[in-house]
Parts: sequence; structure tokens; C-alpha cells
Amino acid sequence: MLFGSRRGDLKRPVGRGIVACYAPCMETRVRVAVWAVWAASAAGCASSPGATSLDEVALWWCGSFSNRQQAELFPQDFEELELTVRELWPGRTDGPWLHLEERKKGRAHVREQIYRLRSMDEVGGSRVRVDVFTKPAGTASLQELRPERLEPLPGCAMELLEQQSAWVGGTRGRACANSSGAAYTTTLMRLFENRFETWYRGFDARGEQVFGPTAGAYVFEKVTGRAPADS
Repeated sequence: MLFGSRRGDLKRPVGRGIVACYAPCMETRVRVAVWAVWAASAAGCASSPGATSLDEVALWWCGSFSNRQQAELFPQDFEELELTVRELWPGRTDGPWLHLEERKKGRAHVREQIYRLRSMDEVGGSRVRVDVFTKPAGTASLQELRPERLEPLPGCAMELLEQQSAWVGGTRGRACANSSGAAYTTTLMRLFENRFETWYRGFDARGEQVFGPTAGAYVFEKVTGRAPADS
């Protein structure tokens, strides 16, 4: 694997001949190349179908997360963030639906997104589609949210594939538009039972990165389990 889950693993290479993405001496282009190879190879990974793939992704994703360890080791590359992911409308049959809130430590929220998980296989299976939505303007609380008022962000859906002990994937191409000074954004992610790695970046029309980390993905360790659901 590219990133370790224990303190100290982020300091040294891990895995089978793959250099760790957070070694301070590594060139950015090498880190980007490693992630690109991983993302491209995910589609070719074989895995056995599972009847509870949606439940597993939702269970692993829900909870409170922090990248404190990473921010302490590499403060020049990563600021300390806190994530909370909770389930929305647990009684619905067209989900699961999840709400993600990202905060800078001790501050108001930085980013909110709503996800709907859908199986890409007829029965269970090892592929999950993540439709991405934003919270409508003027919605003060999660209790005011209604799924029928949500519109998916065009081109921003992610596809996750089961790969050994993780779910890996991200967006495809340049179709995910952005209003924060970038022509498009991309997201790469890996989800483990107790860890969530995400690399969210914005690019201009020439393909030059204009925001997001250049050193690699944010690595969030799970602090607490499933957050209370909002019905």
C-alpha cells in the first residue's frame, strides 16, 4: 500500500517496491506518477462479488476522522483537518446517502458534500458509484435537507472498486467543473476500514494545478466510529 496507518509509516517507504508518497525528499512528479499508476491499475484488479458492498462502504466511511498525524509530520504540505461523515435518511432504499463535512481544526466548516452510493453491479458486486451533491443554498441544517431537492454535480461522480482490503477510485476525466478559479477538479480516494485517503485538486484549462495539495493525498485516520444518522 502507498500509505501506512501507524505513526512513523508516513516517514518511510512502504509496500512492494513502491516509494511512500509522503517522503519529504520525493519529487512531486514522482508522487503524482505513483498515484496515476495506482488509479489506472484499479480498473484491472480482480475481486470477488460481495452482497454487502454498499453497506461496507457506508460503514467504513461513516465516523469522525483526523489527519493530525500527517499534519504534524508535514506541516508545510498539509494543514490539520477534521472530517465527519454521517448517514442521511437511513430508511430510504435508493442509497445509502452520506453527508461529509470538512473542517479546519477549531473553525467553521470548510466544505460540505452529500453522497449517494449505488451498486454498479446487478447483485452486490465489487463496484460502487458515488454520486456527488452539494447542500442547497439557504439550507440551515441537515434536518431541512430533502433528497428530491438535490441535483448531482455533473461529471463529479466517483467510481470505487474493491481492491483487497480497500475501496479505491475517483472521478474520471475533466468533466467535474469548479467555481473556485479552476477549470475542473479531480478526486482520487482510497477507503479502508479505519482510514480514508483523498486527493482533491483543481486544474486550469491547460491542465496546470491551481489548488489542492501537491505532495499527495490527505490521510485521515478514523477517530470514532459511525456518527449518529440524520433521518
